[in-house]
Amino acid sequence: MNGKRHKGFTLIELLIVVAIIAILAAIAVPNFLEALTRTRVSRAKTDLRTVATCVETYRADYNAYPEPIRALSSPVAYISDAYVPDPFANPEGWFAMGYVQGQVGSQPQFLFDFGVRGATPAERAAMASHGFFIFSNGPDRLDEALEAPNTAFRSVINAPNSDLSYFYDATNGTMSRGDIMRSGRFQPQT
Repeated sequence: MNGKRHKGFTLIELLIVVAIIAILAAIAVPNFLEALTRTRVSRAKTDLRTVATCVETYRADYNAYPEPIRALSSPVAYISDAYVPDPFANPEGWFAMGYVQGQVGSQPQFLFDFGVRGATPAERAAMASHGFFIFSNGPDRLDEALEAPNTAFRSVINAPNSDLSYFYDATNGTMSRGDIMRSGRFQPQT
């Protein structure tokens, strides 16, 4: 008897190949998602730095910070569009990076608008020393300032009892909570 052997893969061999491909995919997909998050964090930091530079340039020209932020784009264009999209925008929230001017009106009213209760005179003075804050929601897509304004306020000015978890820190992984923020210290010109 001359039996012909058919060449091909057995079911076991095919299952092993599929299992290896699945393992490689399980390793590659999370790394790809981490790379996307790191890219968005870098973009947010770059955009914050660009807007902060424009805000400081505006202050150098007018000796005041822009209020509202759209003053950066007209009548003189410091930036083409003052509403910079936040790469971590919450689909149900704001789509632009936040901007808060620290020198708005009376500090108690500003702190009240910000949602801070019980600020001490030292905390008010520290807040007044910051000319502006610009921030992105960060990878957790939550606006920490709206979630817990007292904690956020004290973290920003490094006041006693501050909880620095308000700030995004990638050392705990790219999906760490906290906002990405940039602020400017107000230096009165003499």
